[in-house]
Amino acid sequence: MREVEKVLREELKRDRAKIDTSHISKFGLMELSRQRLRPSLESRSYQVCQHCNGRGMVLSVESASLAYLRRIWLGASKGDVSKINGSLPVDVASYLLNRKRKELTDIENRYGVTILIHGDPLLAPGGGKLDLRREKKVRELEQSSDIPPAVRRTGDGSAESKFLHETLMYVFCRYQ
Repeated sequence: MREVEKVLREELKRDRAKIDTSHISKFGLMELSRQRLRPSLESRSYQVCQHCNGRGMVLSVESASLAYLRRIWLGASKGDVSKINGSLPVDVASYLLNRKRKELTDIENRYGVTILIHGDPLLAPGGGKLDLRREKKVRELEQSSDIPPAVRRTGDGSAESKFLHETLMYVFCRYQ
């Protein structure tokens, strides 16, 4: 029996995998465990899903919206934030702006912040970014000489003029 074990072990040395063997028992059984050393064919042929990071699930629109709403509330409640810019997936942004408008308005009124949310069609379902602007930083940026004249605050002070200015400031700060 030892001779059979020896021959089998010699043959198994040609296999690239790590193999552990035991002795042949009195019942004629031999225990053998084999561990592959290189990655599986599946892991070499496929890649991890970028939306769910390989979990197979993404957060629902409602859950993602509530998570962002909580983050907005936490950021605004700190006190030194004057503006919150959100770049979120389109479905999450539209859910927040349509179904959670009252909550967003309450946060704006209660903490005196400006919340600007826009949907980005290029973002994956699990993606998104909230940018919390500090009051001091916004004033410094508005007075900075680096800002092109078209972005600086101009106009008659109407709501359209303010919205245009805020949008241009957001784009300028984001891509600077």
